[in-house]
Amino acid sequence: MSYYKILQRKILPKWYSQNKNNKYNVLIVGCNSGEEVYNFAILLSEFNSLYKNFDFQILAIDSNEKYIEFSKRGVYQEESIKHIPLVLKKKYFLKSKDRTKKLVKIAPELREKISFRKIASLNDISFREKMDLIKINRKEFINFKMIKKLTTMFNKHGYMITCCKNFLISNHSQFKEIFPNVYCAILNE
Repeated sequence: MSYYKILQRKILPKWYSQNKNNKYNVLIVGCNSGEEVYNFAILLSEFNSLYKNFDFQILAIDSNEKYIEFSKRGVYQEESIKHIPLVLKKKYFLKSKDRTKKLVKIAPELREKISFRKIASLNDISFREKMDLIKINRKEFINFKMIKKLTTMFNKHGYMITCCKNFLISNHSQFKEIFPNVYCAILNE
């Protein structure tokens, strides 16, 4: 089962049943070209269409300014969204006026739910709110210092999804692996 399905079927419904009036906060570490960030936003927006009081915000961070700027634009080749169901394409993507370019742009209402921020290091990260989900997209972001920093950023029973199996996280007393590469934070109150 993919982590998108785990999020959709298990994590979000459980969170919603316990937090109906709160905003679901997501941190994506390593936004790359932004495609996965927008995929998360689509998944969360679709969950919102089923549960009206559900709201969310995503913070996507990266140390590479080019990734940040590319992601903020939210413009992609049509070819890159061919795997997305047509109903979602119509809802979340705008076609380029110049059809020869074969470009699509993420709909503004989806882009409004996402903030992109350049960081030099994890020490630059600070939030007003705790995170419910942290997704780490690149191995170089997974190290002991980062894991220690992440434990201060979670809401109680937040979740972390990693790009790869990681010994540091698997053996960290404050994270329990619940599915492959999906961890639940076990924080002291």
